[in-house]
Amino acid sequence: PRRALDHDEVILTGVRRGDGGHGGSVSLALQAGGHRGPRPIDDVPSDSYAGPTVSDYRDVVWGMDGETGWTDLLPGSGLAGLRTKGKWTRDGDRLVVDSPKGAASLDAGDPDWRNYELDVHLTPETGGNVQIGFRRSEDALRGYVLDFLLGWQAIAISWADRDAFDGLEKLSVVDHEIVRGREYHVRLCVRDASFTSYVDGRLVNQLTDRGQRTGGFSLTAWQARTVYRRPRYRRL
Repeated sequence: PRRALDHDEVILTGVRRGDGGHGGSVSLALQAGGHRGPRPIDDVPSDSYAGPTVSDYRDVVWGMDGETGWTDLLPGSGLAGLRTKGKWTRDGDRLVVDSPKGAASLDAGDPDWRNYELDVHLTPETGGNVQIGFRRSEDALRGYVLDFLLGWQAIAISWADRDAFDGLEKLSVVDHEIVRGREYHVRLCVRDASFTSYVDGRLVNQLTDRGQRTGGFSLTAWQARTVYRRPRYRRL
């Protein structure tokens, strides 16, 4: 049904063509003045077209056992009680790992962990990677890796298998600017066969894989210096 037009609207009428050559009338009401309709693209904030974001509404979620909140990975002070390999130092809620010639890791969680989320602010300082391992096997030979690839300027989720010929198989690679000295807020969601990563609140990686169904996580470094701030986790 037709409607009355506002005083500042005009009608454009055109013909829509189908694949078979049949046409149909299409009318579009445009506003000649004011901003009561859709804004011009130039007026829309540049981040309005970005993908899904992680917001505070998920600070607390619910599961079969009730409310699930976040647990700080760094209770108390110092490094006591943390499962570290390599050179780690701590200053308040900041962890610094400096491993210029080899590997270093901070391991957490248990082999039977399946569904969980990680939340951390990280800053790459030297080296070519920043890595977070998850769903790691008990012998630490297999698992997944969220990998900041500074050389490629991309973020990947890969399958790692030390017994395999190539050792590391990339499952999802998404272009992303990575700058040394800049802090990034990272959230990694590991839920059944679904893995998603968010950086600064925006969805980056999203994939499905069933290679390793359980396992804990790790903050790692390979020939790099990285700062991890306020690491926390929650089981789902």
